[in-house]
Amino acid sequence: VLAMDEFWPAQGGTAPEISQVKEALDAILSSQRGQLN
Repeated sequence: VLAMDEFWPAQGGTAPEISQVKEALDAILSSQRGQLN
C-alpha cells in the first residue's frame, strides 16, 4: 500500500485530482518495471 501522504501532503484536507493521482501512479509503476527489467 502506497502512503499517498508522502506524495501529496494534506493541504486543507483537499484530495489531489484523480488525473494527478493516475499520472503519478503510472510514473511509479513504469519506473518500477524499468528497474525490474
